[in-house]
Amino acid sequence: MQRSTKSIFAQLVQLMGGKIEFQNLVNKYQSDKGTKGLTTWGQFIAMLFCQLTGAGSLRE
Repeated sequence: MQRSTKSIFAQLVQLMGGKIEFQNLVNKYQSDKGTKGLTTWGQFIAMLFCQLTGAGSLRE
């Protein structure tokens, strides 16, 4: 039997409601309308990761 483990980051995202609840809000407020690059979810995950790792910017 193989045991699967989730990273602490994945567990934190799951505690925050995960992608489904977030996507419901994105659809409600149409925040992805007209995006050409990063989606709202992608930007949120990138910014959350940078915040937790203490990065000074997204480019570091």
